[in-house]
Formats: sequence, structure tokens, C-alpha cells
Amino acid sequence: MMASKAAAKTPAKGKAQVKPKKKAAAKPPARKQVAAKAPASKRGRPSSYDPKLARMAQKLCELGATDIEIADATGIDVATVYRWQASHPEFCEALKTGKAASDERVVRSLFPKATGYTYNAVKILQHEGAPVIVSYREHVPPDTTAAIFWLKNRRRDEWRDKVEVAGSAENPLTLLIQEVQGRSLKPVQIVDGEASEV
Repeated sequence: MMASKAAAKTPAKGKAQVKPKKKAAAKPPARKQVAAKAPASKRGRPSSYDPKLARMAQKLCELGATDIEIADATGIDVATVYRWQASHPEFCEALKTGKAASDERVVRSLFPKATGYTYNAVKILQHEGAPVIVSYREHVPPDTTAAIFWLKNRRRDEWRDKVEVAGSAENPLTLLIQEVQGRSLKPVQIVDGEASEV
């Protein structure tokens, strides 16, 4: 019995093997016609944007709030703040207006800090057991760092860290640079204060 099964599997010698024909690939089912896609603004979850948030965000910016602080105050993610800036012009404009107002306050504060200022102050002292209120004027000297910062931003050409020097043909430094550029540098050894080429 076993021999017949093995014989059935292997063809006898001299007989040609017949390969089974491949079946034709089945066609995929026809796709259903899909209705035209809705505009991008109509897909997904509706936006939680409310025009009242623009006014609130502007007030927060006027107080110096950052985008992250605005997101925290309104209960949204900072990515949503950025997305609303891109998709709602009135929200973007409110943030710009609020930030400009707070920046202007900083500019107005930086100038007196850079130049120094005087203000009215009060000291409370004790004389013979009774409090004595003494009014006086206190002077705050100019802050060097604030002055440098102000000048670097307001007079960039004169106060920036890297200054471009344009040499004239008569300038001795320019002549020296031109002379050195034509030569190749050679190593020099200094012995007892005298230089000699190596």
C-alpha cells in the first residue's frame, strides 16, 4: 500500500510530467464611487476656536505672556495656538498687537535703565521711640549693560561687536597685508633673541 502511494506521487520513468495550469488571477472587485471629499476645513473634529479668545490672548500678550502661557491660560495646547495663528487672521493680529504693546513697555523701561534715573523714595526711621517718615530723592546710576544693549540695537553700524574695516591703499596695515600675501611663510627659530630661518 505504501509503495502505491509513493508511486502515485512520483511519475514513472519515461513518462512526461504534466504541470497543473495556473489559474488566472482574479480581478479585484470594482471600487465603489466615493463622493467628492469635503473641504479640509470641514473634516475632523470641529475647532474649539472662539473669537473671544483673540481678545483674551491680546490682553495676556499685553501683560507679557508667551505663547505657552497663553495656551496654559486658555486650556489648549501650544500647537493649537500656532495653528490658530495660521488659520485665523484676527487671532494672529491680536497676538501681534498685544506683543507689540508689551515690547514697547520694555523699550520705555530700558532707556531710563541705560541712562540712569531719579525717583522719590521714603525711609521710615525711629526717633525717641516714634516712627519718623523721611522723604528723599534716590538716584539710580546708568547700567552699562543696558546702555550697550540699547546702542547695539539702535546704532548697529557703530556698536556691533564685529566691525568691518575697509582699508585704503595708503593705509599702512593694508600695505603690510598686501606685502605678506605675496610671500610664503617660513618657520623661524629664535635663539638668544635672534631669529633665523629653519
